[in-house]
Amino acid sequence: MSKTASLALAPTNSLFGRFLALVDRLKRVAREFSAQHIDDATLPLAERPPVSLLLACRPWTPSLWRSFERGQGKSAGRVVRR
Repeated sequence: MSKTASLALAPTNSLFGRFLALVDRLKRVAREFSAQHIDDATLPLAERPPVSLLLACRPWTPSLWRSFERGQGKSAGRVVRR
């Protein structure tokens, strides 16, 4: 299955589906920026706009939250008996 097909099949109401939709939009913006760059490359250097674009997307969890994840922190794997 292609990446495009997997994007179409992922439900957008799920967290993973929203992540895939975001990545798809970022890729579209990158393609538009690239097309503009190619168009501007034909201009004389003095007329080219000095613009750069950096897009990145990666999973990230703040360190403070890590202790609350399953299997993490001091109480991970412990059974509390009362």
